[in-house]
Amino acid sequence: MKIFFILIRWIIGIFLCLTALGGFLSGEVGTAFFILVFGLVFLPPISKALFSKLPQNKTGGSSQPPTTGEKMDGTSSVEASVSLPLNLPPELQKEHISIRNYSTPKADNAKDKLIQIDPSNLAALPSITMIKESQQEKPSIMGDTMCQTDNSIIDITGESVQIKHLNPLPDPINKTIIVPYWSHRYIYSYDDINTATKEQFNFYQNFKEQFLKGTYIDIQENNNYAFILLFDLLKQFDRDTDFHGLESGLNILGSHYPKTLPYTRSFLLQKMTAIGDNNNVNRVHQEMMEGNQQENNYNYWGLGSKHKKTLNLDKASEKLLNRIWYQGNNFYDLEFCQLEIIKLFLAVLKGLQLRYNSEQQTVEQQFQIVADVIARKQYKYRLNSNNYKYCIQSTINELYIFIFKHCENAIRELYGHKRKLSIDNYSILEVNLQLEERILSKIREIIPKEILHTKIPDEQTEIELNTKNTTRWKSKLSELEGMLGSKNSVWFLEEVACLGKLNKNNPSIENIFFEASKILSKRDRAVSLILYTHYIFHDLNSKTFDNKPIAKTIQRNLFDNDEQALEFESIINNLIKTKNLKVAIDNASRLYLPKRKRIQLDIGTIKDVNRKYKGTVELLNELLQDESAIDESLADSYSIEPIEFPSSNHTVHSAEDEIVPVHKVELNAAQSGLLQIFLKNSWSVAQVDINTYAKSIGMFSNQLIESVNDVCFELIDDLLIEEDDDFYVINENYYQNIFSK
Repeated sequence: MKIFFILIRWIIGIFLCLTALGGFLSGEVGTAFFILVFGLVFLPPISKALFSKLPQNKTGGSSQPPTTGEKMDGTSSVEASVSLPLNLPPELQKEHISIRNYSTPKADNAKDKLIQIDPSNLAALPSITMIKESQQEKPSIMGDTMCQTDNSIIDITGESVQIKHLNPLPDPINKTIIVPYWSHRYIYSYDDINTATKEQFNFYQNFKEQFLKGTYIDIQENNNYAFILLFDLLKQFDRDTDFHGLESGLNILGSHYPKTLPYTRSFLLQKMTAIGDNNNVNRVHQEMMEGNQQENNYNYWGLGSKHKKTLNLDKASEKLLNRIWYQGNNFYDLEFCQLEIIKLFLAVLKGLQLRYNSEQQTVEQQFQIVADVIARKQYKYRLNSNNYKYCIQSTINELYIFIFKHCENAIRELYGHKRKLSIDNYSILEVNLQLEERILSKIREIIPKEILHTKIPDEQTEIELNTKNTTRWKSKLSELEGMLGSKNSVWFLEEVACLGKLNKNNPSIENIFFEASKILSKRDRAVSLILYTHYIFHDLNSKTFDNKPIAKTIQRNLFDNDEQALEFESIINNLIKTKNLKVAIDNASRLYLPKRKRIQLDIGTIKDVNRKYKGTVELLNELLQDESAIDESLADSYSIEPIEFPSSNHTVHSAEDEIVPVHKVELNAAQSGLLQIFLKNSWSVAQVDINTYAKSIGMFSNQLIESVNDVCFELIDDLLIEEDDDFYVINENYYQNIFSK
């Protein structure tokens, strides 16, 4: 029936509106206007909106029928709700006061009703006196909030009284739950929950759940749980933007866990400022002033208190650092970086004071001048007003943070951390000019001088920085490439290996070796292949095996023919199967060595041939002996003078690339030095000794031996230096043939 009635109203309303429209078109404006108003009233949404705007009954009545709740113990419950408008005086600008489930003795006249109190007429209302009874309190749950049953009588008298804000009575803290011990540490974000053990994490989940239900667990000085919950509430606000829920939650958290109180207010002010709610900013600030919190409570996270012993701070520096509330970030959270930023910050302030001494002013006085301009020009506050005074103090603190951020950016740049903090400017030109003249221009001169005293990161800090900034290695690799002109390939390989060690926790570590391999592809093919082998090995250990191939243009530089390319591909495939990096590197370093064909003689066949052609061999021996006798007689008949060749200069110079003349071949100093080692060791030298010599001259042993064999190969059609187990050996006959005087 109700739906039918609403449908009739819609039909009548639309019909009247269309009729009014026809009246407007025909020129009967007055009649059309009257019909239009009448038709709009018939439309359900319009009528609902109009009736909802009607004033409430000032006698405290409600549109709902009165209700009386009867309990098992023979008592009845009365609910009273006080809803305060937003335009009340400051002392009444609070959330609505709720008085629920107050038990009264059952009355025969049944006057227990739901009372709605309109605070706009508080002066006209009779006073409310809360009279405690000895009955046991019984909790009841209203929505998500736990409410306590207060067994009181609302005594209504005829006297008038001013009602001030009533804070809801907090629930008693539950002390029966066993709290897992969590040693004190500084909590900077909700992500610090990841440092908790499984037991601590599970307890926190229960702690949070009970908190939201209105039960507050005694955490027994394990304040880490409370601070994690603080950041959890802020995180929830970022998702649902429920500002009133955030303020309520933070207030409850601060009241039950006092260590968090100063920080709940600070975060609340930040959120209010971010949304431009200046009225509430002033309200919360006033509450903070009236609360008269002790100063040591604000120092829980104070930088000065935290680093007093580490940096050996004096009282003035400690107090100054405690004024700075800095939320932190990935870079700043590293202990080493944080200490260096603080030291640079203190040095910059000291330098500022030296410059202000010429004007006979202190840093604080100069900051106050800038803050005055910001308060009056940027925020338009009246001089000496409450807002003006509060703005001056907060702006001075912001200026310290402003300098602190500049110091952090300088340290970031020094440590190769390219991501810098964004530092906002003010929108008023006059403010920016004052900021530039009195502060910025001076710290730009001071920071480059003071940063020279900053320590370079230790190994652990380098590893952590590379983990947080996964592309930080690129700048270091570029530096190594720039220095390659004055260095050799072995040095470059060692430096890249060290860079890889500092990036051991970097998920992109394999790309370091891939890019390094490309850099050396034209300079040293053997080292380039070794670096590519390192890339494949680290890529195998990454989350995703990309197996990026060598570019075609680079392959032309690396391989002389398809046979070499296929052999290296086989080495890589074997590495993928076995993950044996050492074997793969050893095989790759030998890729360019000349391949010697070994000939094996069949002794049995040789003996059979000797027996078969024994007679022929004896006859040939006789003929050869006769020819030798004839040659000797001819030699006696003629006088032949021997041809003398100029003596060779075997002096080895120290210059690496100086060519040394010898018989039939030309060797440089490195190659000649290698042959001298073989001469001193009877043609056989351990591989370890050869590796040591090659490393001392900046070469690989295989590379050096290959170069000597290449020079001598055309003369002997064989390898001069060969590998024999753990030794390198030289065929003495080959050596005498090449280098005999």
